[in-house]
Order: sequence, then structure tokens, then C-alpha cells
Amino acid sequence: MKQVVLCDVSGFCFGVKKAVSAVESAIDKYGSAVPIYTFGQIVHNYDVVKNLSKKGINAINSISDIKPGCLVIRSHGASPEIFEEAKSVGFEIVDATCPFVKKIHHIVTDLKLKNIPVIIIGKSEHPEVIGISGYCGSDFYIINSKEDVDYLPSLKTVGIVVQTTKTMEEFNLISKAITEKVSDTVIYNTICFETIRRQTAVANLASQSDLMIISGGKHSSNTSKLFSIASSFCKNTYMVENASEFNPVWLEGNEKIGLACGASTPIEELEKIKDMICTNTK
Repeated sequence: MKQVVLCDVSGFCFGVKKAVSAVESAIDKYGSAVPIYTFGQIVHNYDVVKNLSKKGINAINSISDIKPGCLVIRSHGASPEIFEEAKSVGFEIVDATCPFVKKIHHIVTDLKLKNIPVIIIGKSEHPEVIGISGYCGSDFYIINSKEDVDYLPSLKTVGIVVQTTKTMEEFNLISKAITEKVSDTVIYNTICFETIRRQTAVANLASQSDLMIISGGKHSSNTSKLFSIASSFCKNTYMVENASEFNPVWLEGNEKIGLACGASTPIEELEKIKDMICTNTK
């Protein structure tokens, strides 16, 4: 009999729960009387976004030429310019920015007021990082690898923040490289504690499993990190967006199966995968 174990830290994280709840509250308040939008996909999960779309919620990336209504700012946050533009054309704004992301906004705003350049450790194209950069003024740099540090100009002082979904290993490696180049650094570890808990739990489970399945959005940074961590401990690790991508062939020769998911994946998705495994091992 195969043993299936769900990761101790699974389902929506606090920030995602807050964002999805904000959209549901807007639906309850306005129904179809007022158009409801999210700025970008509310979370990086296809099924969650699809279900909200069925309820008339549209994800937008630009406010131009859109009938004003209720605009929910996603958990990744947005730049001050987005808030200002939306208010100026008559949108009612519901700010569902994750509190951990909001904390970074406050940090970099303070650094800007002190005329301290900011280094953001993260992916330049990620919506969270794009939002953070909007609070930095003009004096900021985005670094996503140790190698990127070589391209920094000569700086005397910098403040360092990090995308909430980075691993501690990445953060420590890159921030160390920065401190070796810049003599005066103020380092803020802004990785979300939920991210650390989930990554640690996945590492523990993967180290004890013959097979690991990670469920989450293909564009989800935190899910990709979990897949990378699990793969380093368990060679038979697969990533699926949802239960429909599960392949029963993966079960062959594997007795202990670990299931984990990204912070934007409903716990129900893992339960579906678990049910499929049980069905295929009867």
C-alpha cells in the first residue's frame, strides 16, 4: 500500500487568502451593478483566476480606456502611480497587497527619503518587484543573481531588500556578494516567514519521499522555488498546475509520495491529486 503524505504547510498563504477574500467581498457588495477588476491576476493560479472570471471578474494590466469600477490590487502590490491613476479616473480601490509586501514598500520609501540607493534582490519582471521599484524613486537596482552584482556601479551606501518568495540560500549568497562590493550596507530580510516555513516543510518531506508532486501555477515564483528545493532532495519530483496534469505512471516503483503546493494553490487541489493516487493504486 502506497503512503501519501500532504505537506504540513499547504493551501493558501495569508496574503493570498486576503486577496481572494477581498475580491469575494467586492462581489458581495457590488454584484453585477459595478464592474470589478483585479490589477493583474489576483494570484498566480490559473484555476483560481478562471473561477473568478466566471463570476465576471476581469484581470487588467492597464487602466486606460476601461470603464471605472472597483479595482482590487492583487497580493503582489502595485506602484504608487497605479493607485494615483486609478483614483484620478474614478476607480474605487481595494488594496489587497500582502502585508509582507507592504512592509517592503514602507522600507524602500524610508530609504528613498534618506537618499539611500536601494537594491532589490528579485526578478525584474515579477509583479511584486515592479511594484516595489515604484516606491524607490529613481535610485534603485534589481539583482537576481550573484553574477548581477558585478554590473553594479560604484556605490558607497545601499539598502537591500528581497522579493518575499526568494529562498534564504539565494538571499544570503547575493547579499554577501553585495556587501563585498559596497562597504556600507543596510540589509533587510524581507522574505515572507510563510515562504520560509513552506520551503523548510517541503525540503523535509522531499528528503523522506520516493516521489514528490508540487502543485501550483506555472508562473508562480514561490511554486517554482518549491519545485527546485524538492528536486534537490528527491530526484522523482514533478510540477503540475492542477490534478488534471497528474500522470499515474509516476507512481511506478515509488512507495512514499509527498504532495505539496504553492501559496496560491487551494488545498483542495492536493486532495484531488491524493484521491487520484488512491484510485490508481487500488
